[in-house]
Amino acid sequence: MQVIYRTGKGVRAANDETRGSFRFSLRGALVEVISLSRRLVLIIWPFLAIVLLQVLLALASLDILSSGRAYVEGQSIWSKAHKGAVASLLQYAETYDEREYGEFLKAISIPLGDREARLELDKPTPDYAVVIDGFIRDGNHPDDLPGAIRLYRFFGNVSYMRRVIDCWAEADNWISELVVAATALHHHIQSNAAGAELLLADTARIKSISDHITPLNKRFSYTLGQATRKTKFILLTLNICVALTLVPLGIVSSYGMIKRNRLFEARLRSSEERYQLAITGTNDGVWDWNLLTHQIYYSPRLKQLLGLEDHEMDNTTAAFISRLHPSERLTAFGALRAHLKHFTPYDAEYRVKVKSGEYRWFRVRGQSVRNADGRALRMAGSISDITDRKLAEAQLHAEKERAQVTLESIADAVITTNTLGLVQYLNPLAEALTGWKLADARSLPLQVLFQVLDETSRSPIADPVEKVSREGASVQLSSGLVLKRSDGSEIAIQESAAPIRDRSGTITGVVLVFRDVSRERQLAAKLKYQATHDALTGLLTGLNSSNALARWFAAPANRSADTQ
Repeated sequence: MQVIYRTGKGVRAANDETRGSFRFSLRGALVEVISLSRRLVLIIWPFLAIVLLQVLLALASLDILSSGRAYVEGQSIWSKAHKGAVASLLQYAETYDEREYGEFLKAISIPLGDREARLELDKPTPDYAVVIDGFIRDGNHPDDLPGAIRLYRFFGNVSYMRRVIDCWAEADNWISELVVAATALHHHIQSNAAGAELLLADTARIKSISDHITPLNKRFSYTLGQATRKTKFILLTLNICVALTLVPLGIVSSYGMIKRNRLFEARLRSSEERYQLAITGTNDGVWDWNLLTHQIYYSPRLKQLLGLEDHEMDNTTAAFISRLHPSERLTAFGALRAHLKHFTPYDAEYRVKVKSGEYRWFRVRGQSVRNADGRALRMAGSISDITDRKLAEAQLHAEKERAQVTLESIADAVITTNTLGLVQYLNPLAEALTGWKLADARSLPLQVLFQVLDETSRSPIADPVEKVSREGASVQLSSGLVLKRSDGSEIAIQESAAPIRDRSGTITGVVLVFRDVSRERQLAAKLKYQATHDALTGLLTGLNSSNALARWFAAPANRSADTQ
């Protein structure tokens, strides 16, 4: 909510609040987008999981097949290098041309490089730089090497892959024999010790080694092809099995989600029906304010309370603020700010202009919903017309004021208590007669400040509060009572007590009314004396004198006492 004052400070505050509203609106839009995205993810996550798993499986399949293709290409290069090395050696044995021997060394470096890579990969913690260097000498493409290394390390002990590696190792052993035979041939030629028989033996040995390598090369190629085909079949079967497993799971998960959504929608409809019934059945209006987007909802009943049709009032905060009484807008904003910032309960009463132009009293209550940081995100509440209550309160206050003035003006002293006998009120005359002030006497037991004695017997009288509560009617206490004041002095009083009842007739307290009758008793005593005594002599007169003598003679004990 915001309001623009006609001062510079007020305009700045309004501008600050406008900027804050824009930030809240932007944050609200982001919250809605995030909330929508979360709901969408909750709906489609099973299918996303299936697709993701299938993609990962497909990538793994492609990687394995690509690695197998790298081994096929490497085997082809290895086979050509072997044949080229043997051809160069045989040509070297005929021509003694060192260039042929150099070609042999160049060709044989390829199988030797593969051998170094294989031996390094067999180690528990291989040096991958050595492995890569060996494979690169084979002429393999660098992009194929990571896959080839993974295939060897992860699947090297699988049966068909193990057979391929065994062929490879056996062929490497013959390559080593070929290198030894080539070295011997080169030594014989270089030392001029190569006779015809020795050269024939060297070339026969070289041909024999080559004859052993050739079938191993074929077996390697066949086994690798067989392994590749089997791997392709396994991967295809695995993809199909995963798909056949995950799709039903996705269907079951989606069905469960749809079932839960239907149950949720049914509960939501039921909740909305209860809400609508509650809104329709109550006399209060309802409002719902989104603090992030500044969207606000006013129920039709709220607008009816203002005498408006639904289309006659916009669903904006300004539409309601403009109807607040000008003298109460700052109070309204203060109460709202205190609730949003300091968590104080929001329960306020304002005057709001209705369609007829008059201001009626309304009670506005609300409660905010906050995030984990304590920031209010949403606020909802109700509004009720309390004009009749306000008028009744005003009337009651006026009647109470009149009663107060009456009690303070009457000539009798008045004390009121609750049913427990605890003092609630003393009028000024009661304060004067008892010597107690209302501020000191309130909530004290009646007996503390209202000690009444029988004038003749000097005994306390029965508790008037208890007597009225027991009999449920007004009581007129006996005459001849004296009140002992706070300073210890006594005054003659006349007292009555009556119950105080609520609307249902239940006794809620007792009122005591008393007055000072000291002068009346003095006057009565004086009149009695004058009626029984002679005005000149002060002696008893006539019948009173005879009665007195008769009583005196009838009581010898009294007479003897008087004589003594």
